[in-house]
Amino acid sequence: MLCVGYRVAKDQSSLLSYSYDGNMITIDPVSTGNPGWTDFLAAYNQFASDHGGIPLLNQTFGLNRTFVQMALGSRLQAFADARKAFDPAGRLLNDYFKGLLAETSEAAAS
Repeated sequence: MLCVGYRVAKDQSSLLSYSYDGNMITIDPVSTGNPGWTDFLAAYNQFASDHGGIPLLNQTFGLNRTFVQMALGSRLQAFADARKAFDPAGRLLNDYFKGLLAETSEAAAS
C-alpha cells in the first residue's frame, strides 16, 4: 500500500493543531478509492485513535466527535467557547464541523 509520511513541527498557533503538543510524524495511506477503501479508512481511523493518533480536521472520511474529543481533549472545549463568543448564531459552522466540534447538545439540536 502506498502512503505519504512527513514530519510536522510543534505548532501551538491553532487550538486544533495536530502538532500542538509536540513534533509529529504522519502516516497517510493513499489509494485510488478501489472497493474496500472506505472500510479500510474506518478501521484505520479507529486504529489510529486507539493508539493516540491525532486527526487532521480536513473533512477526512470517517472522523467523528469521539475521535476528535479523544485527540484534542480540553482544547476542543476551549475552541467551542471561543467559537460561541465570535459566532454565537453558528453561521460559520458547517454541518461537517458541527458534528465534530459542536458540543453534544448543539450537535443534537441541528
